[in-house]
Amino acid sequence: MTTARRPSSAKEPENLQPHSPEAESAALTAALQDPEAAKKVSELSPAHFYDDHRREIFVAIQSLVARREAVNVLTVYQELQARDGIAKEIPITAIHDLEAAPPAVGYLATTVACLHKEARRRALIAAGTKLVEKTRENGRDEAELLGDFWEATKSLDIAGPVPMAVIREGDDFKFSQDSLGVEIQVARVRDGGEGIQGELTVSLDGRALHWGRANLASLSAREALATKLRRSSTRIPWADILEQVCRGTTEAVRATEPTVQLVPAYRTVEPYVIGKLIPDRETSVLFGDGGIGKSLVAKSISLSLATKTPLPGGLLPRQTGPVFYLD
Repeated sequence: MTTARRPSSAKEPENLQPHSPEAESAALTAALQDPEAAKKVSELSPAHFYDDHRREIFVAIQSLVARREAVNVLTVYQELQARDGIAKEIPITAIHDLEAAPPAVGYLATTVACLHKEARRRALIAAGTKLVEKTRENGRDEAELLGDFWEATKSLDIAGPVPMAVIREGDDFKFSQDSLGVEIQVARVRDGGEGIQGELTVSLDGRALHWGRANLASLSAREALATKLRRSSTRIPWADILEQVCRGTTEAVRATEPTVQLVPAYRTVEPYVIGKLIPDRETSVLFGDGGIGKSLVAKSISLSLATKTPLPGGLLPRQTGPVFYLD
């Protein structure tokens, strides 16, 4: 008895299930090129990789990260050789080609989002296939079939949370997921006595679905908003997205600045623009009774700074520049 494998060649048969060879390769390339990327990639699951070879390479990387070992061509190849089955058939050149590919760390978030999307599509197909099989059985009513389908769709959880890109503009935040067309803006964020609150604007494919103020830590508020948003689209995992948005905003607002040790240092640059008269980058004040010549002194200083002409007493400006005189 033989078992057909999913081919790892460049030419993919048309009858394969949804997957992205480019995204699978890019994720592995990023993991081989950067240690931090390897940690993020290892948070995926083997179900995200449809191709047998790429899935085995991922499992090897995941194992290395779990043991806190270095991830490179040699360690991944040794990990594959220590396994049985198809893993032993993967040549070291295949791993080397992944590492030598163009840098993929910069668009890792987009790559992971693509893997999530394709994994969900395959899981949905599997759930639909089970529904078709059960529909053909005798004695099954519609309610029971729909219940079975609902149970089958739980396999969609293998894809994990939907990653959200975030941009901070001052005290406002914008979360987005391009593949789903979702954008959530959190504005006028305030950390009060009852927790962090903010104004949430939710859009789907450029169409506004919700605007309102909410307590970001309130579970009931998030669940109510998710229920409302599901009426507009059931294909979006609103509960997961709102959880990320509320948690991400809260963590960003409450993050403290790192402690900085103050180290005394002597100034190496002359602290005066005009020696002992006009400090550099400081405010100088000439004060005295009226009619004693304050304006004349100010004009003389201005002329000296503009032309580098010495003042009486040998006071020479260290630099020149434009002067703005307001009387």
